[in-house]
Amino acid sequence: MISFSDIKNSSWQCVHFALPEQASSVKKELSTSSVVTFEIDALSIKDDEMLFSEISKALDFPDYFGSNWDALDECLADMEWNEADGYALFITNAGRLWSDAAYTAGKLVSVWQSIAEQWSQENKPFHLVFVL
Repeated sequence: MISFSDIKNSSWQCVHFALPEQASSVKKELSTSSVVTFEIDALSIKDDEMLFSEISKALDFPDYFGSNWDALDECLADMEWNEADGYALFITNAGRLWSDAAYTAGKLVSVWQSIAEQWSQENKPFHLVFVL
């Protein structure tokens, strides 16, 4: 079960799976913290390109975002256009993402963990929550 304290901490344990009611509760608690939350809906994500588009919109990436894994890595590691004490991305309908684009979801986990490690150097939480 995911909790508020899980997301508030900077940790290598940065990828979570939650039921909708759990995620809603955590998001509500985060709204009173300095951790910024973002949300995307995975219903229409079928490949890398669609994932890049949804994340870019949700996190308000700069226009120079190149819509590839290296560019995603660079933007997630920077986030200067949205300074915060921590970040959490909630992906709703995540079961669909894992069934329709498992490689894409797995690659996202890999990239996210790498960036979370970098952010932990600054003691900034960086979490990815798959809402099932």
